[in-house]
Amino acid sequence: MSQPFVDHDVVPWTPHAVPDMGAYCNICRWTGPEFTSGQHPEGNRCDGCGSIARERFLHRAWIEQWAPMEWAEVVETSPRLGARYRDLMIRRLRYRGSDYDRRAHQADVRLDLQAIDLPDNSLDVLLTSHVLEHVPDTGTALSEMHRVLAPGGIAVIQVPLVEPRTVPPTTPEFHGDDTPVFWRFGWDLGQMLADAGFEVRVNVTESWARALESGQWSGPTTPEVDIDAVVAAGRDVTVDVIVPSHQESTLGFEAGFGLVTWTARVPGAATPRCAPALAELQALRRRRRRRDLITRLNGHPLDVAMDVDKGEIDPNMSWGTAFVPVYAKFKLSLGPARPILRRVRQIVRAPFTDR
Repeated sequence: MSQPFVDHDVVPWTPHAVPDMGAYCNICRWTGPEFTSGQHPEGNRCDGCGSIARERFLHRAWIEQWAPMEWAEVVETSPRLGARYRDLMIRRLRYRGSDYDRRAHQADVRLDLQAIDLPDNSLDVLLTSHVLEHVPDTGTALSEMHRVLAPGGIAVIQVPLVEPRTVPPTTPEFHGDDTPVFWRFGWDLGQMLADAGFEVRVNVTESWARALESGQWSGPTTPEVDIDAVVAAGRDVTVDVIVPSHQESTLGFEAGFGLVTWTARVPGAATPRCAPALAELQALRRRRRRRDLITRLNGHPLDVAMDVDKGEIDPNMSWGTAFVPVYAKFKLSLGPARPILRRVRQIVRAPFTDR
């Protein structure tokens, strides 16, 4: 039987033991007999938090290559996961989700990676998964990431590794949310990060590291990737194995070709952050709970972003204001029954009005 992790004191870097069998989510600590939706970077879905393989590997790389620091300033670009995930992240982090157009992802702020509207040295962690391929100017985006990260800060970056070297698409290409693809990335992303001033590590599974060493991959494949060419081009790349082969199946990391994650660290020592005042923390959590409840009551699933700037939702609105559209929908649902209810009310009132 599958079980979600229910300890409310858990933080992202809480030590945990990976089971020897079944399926285990390293984000929400869900356990079950198996993941759903197949062995693919976009598959092996967790029934607890909804995370897919590449999202869990991104977190594994982050925790493996970062010195945990409470109340670190964390921004995640285009986060796909919903309320439960955000609640986990804000327990010991100043966490914000960002998205450029807020069409398909939960977002607290709107950021353009080519011109990040944040002060210098203001972030400790930047998580970005399958976003950089949608940014026209890679060099500018990497420079901006380096600028906003504080000394000792880390950017954890995933892109679809589909080519030996980075090239633009030969024909127009779009991903599932109709976002255009500007670059098909290769192994040279590591050099781009180094040129931007980062200390770079390339994080992989043990099976993928063995494939790069032997020149042959025997695991799951996908037609979107020229596996042989990518393996051949990566044989001289220095990689860090962060998941041993005996854990790959349990964690859903069989498709190692699509899980390669770059961790880019800004040189220097990290400065600990002050904990937020209790009142600030409680206010933040109240605003998030209110936003999630209002979103649900207004007929939107929690994993669909609503735009604060466009007035679709005000996280600070009063409860009375929040329930106005709910009451309107309730009245509308009564529709055909309203004449009957009006007549019933008249009948009930008649004995009192006839006196």
